[in-house]
Amino acid sequence: MSEKYFLEENLKYEDGSFYSIYKGDCKSDTIRDEYDRFNRDILNVKAIVTQIIEYNLHYKRGLVKVWKFILETMMKHKDFSNDKNLFLDEDFIKEEYYKELKASPPSSNEAKDSISRIIDQLKEFYDLAYTEDNEISESADVYWISDPNLILSRALVSRCLLCPEKDKKKKSIRTQEIFKKFEDECLNKVMVKKMVYEIKDRGRYISCWRQILELMGHNPDFDIEKNLDVNIEYVKKNWMNNAIVSSQVRAKISIGQLENVFNMTYNNIKTQKRAPLREISVNTNVRANKNLKRIGSDVELPVKKRSNSASINQSNSNDPRQNNKLNRFSQLLDKIYLITSKKYEMGIEKLQISNDVKLKMIEEIKAILDSKKQEIMDLVISGMRN
Repeated sequence: MSEKYFLEENLKYEDGSFYSIYKGDCKSDTIRDEYDRFNRDILNVKAIVTQIIEYNLHYKRGLVKVWKFILETMMKHKDFSNDKNLFLDEDFIKEEYYKELKASPPSSNEAKDSISRIIDQLKEFYDLAYTEDNEISESADVYWISDPNLILSRALVSRCLLCPEKDKKKKSIRTQEIFKKFEDECLNKVMVKKMVYEIKDRGRYISCWRQILELMGHNPDFDIEKNLDVNIEYVKKNWMNNAIVSSQVRAKISIGQLENVFNMTYNNIKTQKRAPLREISVNTNVRANKNLKRIGSDVELPVKKRSNSASINQSNSNDPRQNNKLNRFSQLLDKIYLITSKKYEMGIEKLQISNDVKLKMIEEIKAILDSKKQEIMDLVISGMRN
């Protein structure tokens, strides 16, 4: 097994390689042992390293620096032990962090600082590395995952279903088989249940999941013996023609959520490999922006102001008053667009899903809003001509 320094340039994931956050000497043997534990327990978990290995080098350097600070800080914690799993005490870490910087934490509750974002990400990684799926006994309680009275602690030790059995029996035989396969292979994993409970209004999204899974059954190449994730491309190509849900945005978010579930379930490198988070996103049409910040650094995705000037010029009106009205309406529409876009972005940022899926969803939402805004402008211009 070859060892590779995590901060090498142009680093790519390779099976059989072992990645390390340090090379050469450390401050002490005990600190080196702690770094080695992090390498072994966290960094080299395939589901983790494939998410972060292609972050841009500048960002990774800052990330590793903070990881090392957190590891060394937690070694001072009263509950620290080499015999325990790595753990995080957010208040303790942040107190030491701001003491080190001789600074105060941000006063706004809305904006998360970089240390908070990195801790959040590490929590996710620690959960993924240390959480083993429970063996749920046959005599365990059975609940509908969308039951508003079902709390997470109970869900984790129970068998969860996509929908009540009486509703499932109303579906086709194939759909029933798909639902059962999803419940057996995906839904009852600990990490998936935790993800579900992070979704606001999970009932609506689980309903959308059911419709997506049912659509998979229409795939001519569907095979119940294969992993469900092989059908996701069919869903992406056909969901709009099958009226999955009235909200296009919710449908796209739900597809992204299911992709994340399949990543957790099947640990498939092809679907799990994250896109590199560089200044130019390979997932979107956002142009180079040297001030663009990513997860772990107070994310502020650029919102490009859309202009309706082309549509206004197409109106070909010689009436200045009419053009002024159209200009004012266009400006109002721009404001509505920006507010709506920002609200969706803030909602997506709260979802417990991978960063690249978040970026894809945000760009898809912007594309939908662009299309709708253009339709409204065209309608207004058409009305003025008539």
